[in-house]
Amino acid sequence: MKYTEKIASIYIRDNENSAPALVISTNKFPINYSIPVSVYLFSLYIGKEYYMNTRIYNSDNELLMNVDTPPFILEKKNLSEDKLMTDTLYSSGFDLKTAQLNIFRSENFKIEISLLSSGMVLDTITTYFMSKKI
Repeated sequence: MKYTEKIASIYIRDNENSAPALVISTNKFPINYSIPVSVYLFSLYIGKEYYMNTRIYNSDNELLMNVDTPPFILEKKNLSEDKLMTDTLYSSGFDLKTAQLNIFRSENFKIEISLLSSGMVLDTITTYFMSKKI
């Protein structure tokens, strides 16, 4: 089996630094928060158009956010040689921020990120975080 066009991993970062974060702490609710996420993509085809979709659900499994990134194409001339897997495949990581999420109380959230091309879902990965009043 060939593993191509995959999301290798994601993690939510703290807004203050690049450390992974599972808890969004605040002194008061409601807050508007843009969630920083590091995404690592594995074995994408050079020259092919991709985009990602981010969905966030609250602890009642209500969809709070459903947003697509702008499309992107990996061009060989812009890629670092150390991340080239073959002449046609490339792996890399990058950071994105979600749109502002309105958080009204302490609760758990699920975030799903999908990699797509031409409207077809190629891979989906899920992680979790929580909000907490301190």
